[in-house]
Amino acid sequence: MLQADNLFNVAYQAHLNRLKYFEYYAAAPGGRLGIYSPGRNLSVKVVVPF
Repeated sequence: MLQADNLFNVAYQAHLNRLKYFEYYAAAPGGRLGIYSPGRNLSVKVVVPF
């Protein structure tokens, strides 16, 4: 199984993320408030029955 999230490394905030309301985060990109979700994420899963 292959899975890829946020391939283009777009800054986004998940709807259910409680950190999006953290207003006093100085390193926010683009001058917006809150802590953004992680960038690219690639994962591979291999299941081998034995």
